[in-house]
Amino acid sequence: MTCPDGGVPLALAVDIGRTKIAAGLVAADGTLAEHRRTATPTGPEILGTVFELARPLMERAAVCGIGTAGTVDPQGRIASATDLLTGWAGTDAKGAAERTLALPTVVLNDCHAAGAAEARAGAARDARTALVVAIGTGIGGAVCVEGRVRTGV
Repeated sequence: MTCPDGGVPLALAVDIGRTKIAAGLVAADGTLAEHRRTATPTGPEILGTVFELARPLMERAAVCGIGTAGTVDPQGRIASATDLLTGWAGTDAKGAAERTLALPTVVLNDCHAAGAAEARAGAARDARTALVVAIGTGIGGAVCVEGRVRTGV
């Protein structure tokens, strides 16, 4: 994979949580090249805030990955969300990101995204199976088997 500017391939990584939204450029080895963050707004303003953070970074990215609180269906739509993210359920996060950012995009539950990262480059890299538990505003987890997150779908 090559970066649009011909340099080292970077991924635009976005983390949508109850208290903050963070966006950054991440190299294949997990190195964070640049990042920015802001408070999470409510409802339909969430995606606008994501895109505002991401626009200055997107031209140097080859792909986009979004980790978000809530349940994400296989098509990248928010299937359900707690009251902590009002108005988020039903949002087509993948479709909106691909249209707005013009990058191939993957959307996962934030704990599933953390599990995938640990399985690829972190503490679970050499493990046959792993359980990743995240405790923050909420509690979540991911089961990784042979380097892949099991989502139940």
